[in-house]
Amino acid sequence: ERAPAVFERDQEAKAAAAKYFFIELFAGSARLTQTLQARGFRCIAVDIANGPHHDLMVERVRRRIRRLLKSSFCFGVLAGVP
Repeated sequence: ERAPAVFERDQEAKAAAAKYFFIELFAGSARLTQTLQARGFRCIAVDIANGPHHDLMVERVRRRIRRLLKSSFCFGVLAGVP
């Protein structure tokens, strides 16, 4: 079975994938982030285990996440169970 074109390893697909990013909230081990990064996508894994700058209880962090979500380059978000 052929993989979707977005996951192909040619230069055009890599350039397109690098322009967009995915956000994984309450990422834990960030397995989804790791999988997407292995395919050339930029990902942001947010989890308190990564330090206080990832604490979603902090308003400054939530503002940053909201700005990222409003970006036209954010192609998806997954919020795991905290």
